[in-house]
Amino acid sequence: MKRWMLGLLSAAILLVASAGAYVALFDVNQYKGDLVALVEASTGRAFSIRGDIRLKLSLVPTVAVDDVTFGNAAWAAHEQMMSVEHIEARLALIPLLRGKLALKRLTFVGGRISIETNAKGLGNWVLDLDAADDVSSLSSNFPRFDLHEIEIRRTVVEYRAPGAAMQEISIDALTLRSEGFGQPLVLEAKAVANEVPIALHGRVSAVRRLVANEPYALDLTAKFGAIEISLKGEIRKPLHGRGMKFLVTIVAPTLAQAAAPFDLDLPQTGPVTFTAVVSDTKKGYALRDVAIQAGATKLDASLDLERSGDQWRVRGTISASEIILNDFATSGGPPPGTRERLFSDQALSVDRLRDVAGQVDFSVARLVSEYVLITDLKGKLTVNNGVLEINPLVAKIGDGTLRATIEVDGSSATPAISLDVKIAKMSLNSLPKLAASGRVSRGPTDLSLLLAGKGESVAAIMANANGSLLVNIGAATFDNEALSITGSDLLMSFFAHLNPKNSSAGVTYLECAVIKFPIVQGVARNETGIGLQTRTLSILGGGTVNLKTEGIDIGAKPKPREGIGINLTSLADFVRLGGTLTKPRLVTDAKGATTAGLKVGAAVATAGLSLLAEGLYDRATADADVCAIARGEDPLAPGINSPQQDRSVFQSTTSKAKDVLENAGAKVKGLFKGLFGD
Repeated sequence: MKRWMLGLLSAAILLVASAGAYVALFDVNQYKGDLVALVEASTGRAFSIRGDIRLKLSLVPTVAVDDVTFGNAAWAAHEQMMSVEHIEARLALIPLLRGKLALKRLTFVGGRISIETNAKGLGNWVLDLDAADDVSSLSSNFPRFDLHEIEIRRTVVEYRAPGAAMQEISIDALTLRSEGFGQPLVLEAKAVANEVPIALHGRVSAVRRLVANEPYALDLTAKFGAIEISLKGEIRKPLHGRGMKFLVTIVAPTLAQAAAPFDLDLPQTGPVTFTAVVSDTKKGYALRDVAIQAGATKLDASLDLERSGDQWRVRGTISASEIILNDFATSGGPPPGTRERLFSDQALSVDRLRDVAGQVDFSVARLVSEYVLITDLKGKLTVNNGVLEINPLVAKIGDGTLRATIEVDGSSATPAISLDVKIAKMSLNSLPKLAASGRVSRGPTDLSLLLAGKGESVAAIMANANGSLLVNIGAATFDNEALSITGSDLLMSFFAHLNPKNSSAGVTYLECAVIKFPIVQGVARNETGIGLQTRTLSILGGGTVNLKTEGIDIGAKPKPREGIGINLTSLADFVRLGGTLTKPRLVTDAKGATTAGLKVGAAVATAGLSLLAEGLYDRATADADVCAIARGEDPLAPGINSPQQDRSVFQSTTSKAKDVLENAGAKVKGLFKGLFGD
């Protein structure tokens, strides 16, 4: 209850007092002008009583008035802050006969209340009461009375904030009960917001404390759908709307249920709790002792929010002991393997970045997923002029290091995103699944990913993205049975499907593996961008992926190392994969023969095979360093793995290549039998 409510309440009380003292001799309507002037002088806002004042004498004397309005702040969207169709006051007769004002019930029916904040964060309910004399005058002149019940029915409360859609709450019934002017009030309410029912109950301080501008306590609990919200604390200067300090608690069974009223798709992780001590500052608010828990994930934070022009400025820190990423996987969308597209065409919403500025430092002790463990993650997030930047972002990934910068530019109509990710000296056996198997050792891995694009969706960004991908894997030992654990990664599939039969004790000794692809205008192309070398076998592959269409064309050619003694007829001449990133498939048409056994996951993007098919790799020495070739350090021929070269996989090939393609299917059986055993 703010000053505008006090003005209206004062008018209602004076109406009742006038009725009790002069009902037999006077028409109270003759005092309507005086009542209006009193409220306007006390609040500085326009006030009107358009209907007649009606008196009803009985054992419970009643005063009623219709069509009452209270004006808004000069800057507000609407002329009126409040309008009420009907106000009715029921008096206690015995106290009235003794000269004491006692209201049994004060009822407001059919109201509309407009709550609004401006760009400076000022609420339209705050009146100009900076002078202490104004407050003390209100306290001394406000009539003393006993008020036992306030009832509000069929009232709509609308809330507006700069840049946000208007929110409405429809109050079916709200009741405040008290034992008297100096006693606390018990509150109960039923309402609806966004078609979700709200139940509110609690206690607030006595009207006397509000009128005297003394610390005013609130202890409220609201049930909003599946969400329970509680607010407990006080406002030290309630008539100024200053000096507030509240403990806010929000509880929900799951994130999905908490997000349902707002039409958001969040996972079923739960239970969810949020607690914070919220207080006002000179220019905004402070959030201290913030604790958020969703399932096993816990976050702590300390934030300061200040209003600066049209923006909220945010500063603070966020930390987490552990975040379990698998807990936050949404259950919506098509089942795995049925999606037509990998990159979403849903429009990115970055407009809000222009409304926020500031800096937040964050840290996570453990970031856990099914495939990777990240520890000691630290970063700095800044937002300025619509641009969000995370720089630096540093962490340990497995037993290696991660360093990255991320930028999301929402300053213009079309969003832009850029990534720079570097991983160094991460052993493959430090990845959770491989570590759990105990069948992989070493495999130091370096990764570099640069990507930049612009578009209104992820799909649009990838369609014109530029950048590069480079992965280097050093010496490693694999128990062949462990390879299935790694899923459908391209390199691991190479290990599984091109491992010679005579590998000692079912073990693959990897010497090196490389993936290198430049990305130009949404096309990743390198015809010799995949190299893999074991003790017994060298594999060179490459190709092209169109990130706009998500079409892929990947090929690989195995070759035995010199002196190994592998039967050449047991090796496939050429293997090839087509389809899309979400639905890769073996290509068996005459233009691109394939053998079997090449699997690829949605994250692998390569294609373009003409150089391999033309037999240039055949003309290289048996011990050519395929990893150096893939890195571009030792090209097969001038320009072979230059990103500027643009050659179609369907360009003419040599007759030898045609023979290879025509006979590839017949050699599938030999590949599996010769390399994997019966």
